[in-house]
Amino acid sequence: MQSKICTKCSVEKPISEFYKKSSGKYGVEGSCKLCRNEGIKRYQQTEAGQAVVKKAQQKFATTEKGKANQYRKDHSEKGLARRQRFLKGDARKKWNEEYHSRPDVKERQREAQRRHYHNGDGKDYMREYNSRSDVRSKKAIYDRDRRANPELREARLVRARELSRLESNKAVKRAYQESDIGRGVRRRINKKSYLSNQIKVKARRLLRTEVDMGRILRPIACESCYSVGGVHGHHDDYAKPLSVRWLCPQCHKNWHRLNGPGING
Repeated sequence: MQSKICTKCSVEKPISEFYKKSSGKYGVEGSCKLCRNEGIKRYQQTEAGQAVVKKAQQKFATTEKGKANQYRKDHSEKGLARRQRFLKGDARKKWNEEYHSRPDVKERQREAQRRHYHNGDGKDYMREYNSRSDVRSKKAIYDRDRRANPELREARLVRARELSRLESNKAVKRAYQESDIGRGVRRRINKKSYLSNQIKVKARRLLRTEVDMGRILRPIACESCYSVGGVHGHHDDYAKPLSVRWLCPQCHKNWHRLNGPGING
């Protein structure tokens, strides 16, 4: 048999135009090489076909032949020139920025970091790394510079206010505060704050006593913005417990944000 009709295009062609197939009726494929190749190309353009091709390429890259082919590509004259062009200049930097800004890449990196940290080795490495004196010094300088940057400080405050307004975050925070763990944490924080701020505690307690006994009158308006409402007794110097200025909550926050804690505080 010297020729055969293709089952796809219905054209009679020589046997040499068909791929061999031992299980076929005539020892060749039913469709000719041209029709079969076109069908493969169409399939490779689909999502399933691309997945199959990618899997096959990855499998081939792990074989000795695949590694040898990749080595020849990387170390050929053209390959070296291509790599040198790619690894130099702004092209590499631009590619890195675009690649690492992709959401799927960020998620893969986060997942890899989580796996590395939780498998035991990551925790030991980070504990040893963070205990180094040079790393602690660098972190201290970095944190100090960030805290001194007014733009970053304002951005953190804006972000914190936005997050605090979310109902989902409010519900989570409220549930944690009402839990046994949350109450225990709050008690420890209050105790630590009480023991480390004895001057503040005594000044506030004395001022509250004087107000309750009527010796000092609490005004109904802020001394800074003159808004009517609840006011706080602000101490410029905690060593002078009865020398205070009466500020509304927002003005009180703004004062400490600009000036830091009071004297002797």
